[in-house]
Order: sequence, then structure tokens, then C-alpha cells
Amino acid sequence: MSPMGWFVSCLLLWLIAFPVYLSKRGELRQAREDEHARQASAAMRKCPFCAEPVRAEAIKCRHCGSALAAGRG
Repeated sequence: MSPMGWFVSCLLLWLIAFPVYLSKRGELRQAREDEHARQASAAMRKCPFCAEPVRAEAIKCRHCGSALAAGRG
């Protein structure tokens, strides 16, 4: 193949591959963010007194100071 043919082929490959890469990168980023949010919400529970999110293993609410029952959510 001539040098001009290689140039055109590489240019076309770049024009096709780069948008595909950008679209897949966004999907992967969204999947990672969804996984992180799901893990964060699983480690949290709502305070029964003020309804603010607190860690599941917390024994005292950091927002209102109320004592939390262990193992309840």
C-alpha cells in the first residue's frame, strides 16, 4: 500500500475508533459510579430520629446525637 493509502486508512480508523472509545468510556464510568453508589448506600442507614444517613455500624447519630440501636436500620 502506498504511503497515502496508509495515511487515509489510519485516518479513517481514527475517525471510527475514537468516538467508539469515547462512548464506551462513558458507559464504564457510569457503571463504576453506580457500583460505588450502591456500595455506599448499603453501608448506610437512616437515623430513626432525624432521618439523616449514618453508617450502618454507628451507635450514635452524628447529626442529632441520638443513641442508635445496634443492628436496626
